[in-house]
Amino acid sequence: MAIQRFSIRSSFSSFILYVIAFIYTTRALPQSHQAHPDNIHFGLYSIQGCSTKVDTVTTILSTLHTILGPAVTDTLYPHTSPSFNAFFKHTSYAPFIHRILASIAAGTPTQQKEDLLNVGVSSPVIACLQEGPYVVPNKSVLGLAPHIQRAAFQDCSNARLEASAIWMGGTPVVVLCPRFFTFPLQLEQGRTCLAVDPATNTFIGDGGGVHRTMVYALLHELVHVYLGALIRRQKTDREVYAVEDCYKLGGAKARLSPSNYQFYVNSVYWGCQGFPRQQLDDGRELMEWHTNHNMIPSR
Repeated sequence: MAIQRFSIRSSFSSFILYVIAFIYTTRALPQSHQAHPDNIHFGLYSIQGCSTKVDTVTTILSTLHTILGPAVTDTLYPHTSPSFNAFFKHTSYAPFIHRILASIAAGTPTQQKEDLLNVGVSSPVIACLQEGPYVVPNKSVLGLAPHIQRAAFQDCSNARLEASAIWMGGTPVVVLCPRFFTFPLQLEQGRTCLAVDPATNTFIGDGGGVHRTMVYALLHELVHVYLGALIRRQKTDREVYAVEDCYKLGGAKARLSPSNYQFYVNSVYWGCQGFPRQQLDDGRELMEWHTNHNMIPSR
C-alpha cells in the first residue's frame, strides 16, 4: 500500500495518541470495573484467563509501554537514527513504523466497524493458556470463540513449534503459552546491545536473547496484530528471526517483519550505536553519522 508522508497535523495527532496511551497504560482499571477476576482491562488492553499471572502481564505491558516510548519518538525526528537505518533502511517507511508502534502503545482498536471473524472484541486481547488439561470453551476467556481457544491450545501444545506466544491470525488476540512465562522480563543490564564483528561486518550471534524475553516476545505478536489490521492479512509471509537476516532485509520487507521491530525498539531504547556498515547504491559506505532526511517537521 502507498505510504503517506506525515504532515504537521498528522504528527500532532500521533502525539495526542501517544499521550492518551501514556494515561491509559500506566495503570490497570479499578477492581470495580472488572467483571470477572480473570478478565480485567489495563488501559485499552483486555487481559483474559491469566488468573495468577495477571500481575505479571500488567507488569509486561507497563514495561513495554516504557520501552516503546523512545522508538515512537524516534520515528518522528527529521533525520533517521542509526537504529532506524539498520532495521528499516529508509525514511519513507517512518510514518508506517510510527503508526504500528504508536498503536501498540495505545492499544488502539483494530476493527472499528466490523468484527470480521466474530471474535467479539476489537481492542487487543492478551489471553493466557494455563498449564494442564484445557477445557474448550474456557469460560474465563470471555469473548474468544471456542474455535479460537481450540486453535491456541493446539499450537501451544505442539512440541515441534515450541511456541511461547501466538497471534491468532485475523484477530486482535495474542495468546501467551505456558512457555512464555519461563522467559525473563527483559534483557539483562549490560547485555542489551547486539555486538558486531568488525572483521566480518556482521552481528555476533543470532539475537535470540531478544526474542526470548517476555517484553519482546509480546511485542513481536502485537506487531502481527497491527500489521494484520493495517494490511488486512490473516497471516504474514515467511518470517525471519535471526538479527543478521533481519538486517539484510530491504525496507519494504523489513516494515512487515515483526522481528525487525523487536531489534529496532531494543536498539533505540538502549541507545545502541554499533551496527554493520551499510553500502549505498554507488558503493559508498553509509556511516553512522549519515542519516536519511525525511519530511516530518522538526519539533
